[in-house]
Amino acid sequence: MGETTSIGWTATVTADGTVVQGSTFNPWINCTPWSVGCTNCYAARENKRFAWVPAWGKGQPRKRTSAANWRKPLKWAAEAVASGIKKKIFGDSLCDFLDDEAPMQWKLEYFDLIDQCGAIGGVEFLLLTKRSENLNQLPVSWQMNPPDYVRIGVTAENQQMADRRIPELLKVWKGKNFISVEPMLGPVSIKKFKGLTVWNWLESSPRQPKIHWLVNGAESGPGARDMQLDWARSLRDECVASGTPYFLKQAMINGKLTREPFLDGRQWLEFPEEK
Repeated sequence: MGETTSIGWTATVTADGTVVQGSTFNPWINCTPWSVGCTNCYAARENKRFAWVPAWGKGQPRKRTSAANWRKPLKWAAEAVASGIKKKIFGDSLCDFLDDEAPMQWKLEYFDLIDQCGAIGGVEFLLLTKRSENLNQLPVSWQMNPPDYVRIGVTAENQQMADRRIPELLKVWKGKNFISVEPMLGPVSIKKFKGLTVWNWLESSPRQPKIHWLVNGAESGPGARDMQLDWARSLRDECVASGTPYFLKQAMINGKLTREPFLDGRQWLEFPEEK
């Protein structure tokens, strides 16, 4: 975790086509498997190599990262302002920021750190969770007036999780959002969410939110489960039809995991418009 990451969807593409890699930040380490998408968890696998925590999963201690690590996003924000290029920070590659077993005080301090970075400028935090039922833990100030330096997403590895998590995200969060269909473990359709009407406790009238961005990809690593290209193609077609930017991170092509592959004659590396 740190200064730069090879995760393609965390990059920033400048007006002249220059690609600036994003960074990852973890306020703590450890997580509990939450759904079928967690079966081959990258973070749990990496922990076996690096032994960040003695054991992974439910009931095991969460390890808060160092004070020096917590200062890095502030440094990145200042550097981004100086360069004039927005920096994307993928929070929580080794944890879930809405984990039930993470102390609430840590979460509050994390949200405060994000606000401090937002006050400096130059950054956008990409916060991804599988715990959409905990989105009400977000600061009320964020829920009422979502900051433009935060983009929140949910993982939807199959239709069951899409049907559960996407409506919860759209109901609670009015700000910039994204959906991660990775690892894609079966066909996923988002058509039913177009025109969805939601109304949460902070609102006086219903609204029709939209999906702002979708990231898609096959599973990688030992024991990776299959993603059929037709599943990605169908989801891509739905995104095109609804005007949702679509980013195909990786897929199995001719038996080989291929990053940012061509699908139907082109790469699909679309980003949402900067606001």
